[in-house]
Amino acid sequence: MQTVFRAHESPPRPETGDVVISNPSATVDYDVSVVPQQSCLSARRDVAVAKGQELAERLGVDLWLTQDHTHFLRLASYREGDTSVTGRSRNRP
Repeated sequence: MQTVFRAHESPPRPETGDVVISNPSATVDYDVSVVPQQSCLSARRDVAVAKGQELAERLGVDLWLTQDHTHFLRLASYREGDTSVTGRSRNRP
């Protein structure tokens, strides 16, 4: 599914409570944090994504990836009834 934005619209960004996976420096470790808090875990990318996904699902929020804290990619959405990213509602199997 492709999301299209009009010129006057801003792309979606993480909201308070969302989980963000970021690579704040030129290292192999990625930080996992809950907006607006500081990092709660630092790990290799595959472990960080897995842990971030678990946390986002448990909290019922969106999971984001960023390299520069300017551009964000939503990896998953676990918000109640949201089908915009995962294509399925959290309420359905």
